[in-house]
Amino acid sequence: MYFNISKILLINIILIISISSCSSNRINFEYNIDNLIKIYNEAKNELENTLFQMEDHYYVINTYGFVKHPIRGDIIFRDYIFINSKYNSKIFSISNGEVIETGFNHVWDYYIKIKYNDLEIIYGNLLKIEINIGDIVSMGNIIGYGGMNTVFGDGITLRIKYNNNFLNPIIIMNFDNNRKLN
Repeated sequence: MYFNISKILLINIILIISISSCSSNRINFEYNIDNLIKIYNEAKNELENTLFQMEDHYYVINTYGFVKHPIRGDIIFRDYIFINSKYNSKIFSISNGEVIETGFNHVWDYYIKIKYNDLEIIYGNLLKIEINIGDIVSMGNIIGYGGMNTVFGDGITLRIKYNNNFLNPIIIMNFDNNRKLN
């Protein structure tokens, strides 16, 4: 099921502006709504025949967007959704693509970046990586194992970039019938 992109973006922009106006550190935004809608629709078209799957039942938690940091109290931008799953669950490739980066950092822990045409899918908070840079993967290939313990529980993070713009995966992706939004 796809959401109406224009309504979702308008709601997000209103939310972002209202959050930024409450912050002591004002956040400046310049939005071209038509351009944002175009970007989301193009990305959605590229993901039309794809499907996010995991070995076990999972829950999608929409953590994407501007939120107040629970400890510091400042406004931060989360460029990912969290997918709560069983510890050590198999993670499958969403689509055909090329592995362009794998590694470890303090933001994503163990992570994989896969390029699908103009899209980059970044799977983070992995326990184990099963592929290497330069590998060509097909939809449904096992790429790693997720379920690392985070502040949201066991699971992984998922980021989508389209032409260097982070997008909310909830709006443009297809999830299998285990999906449940929290």
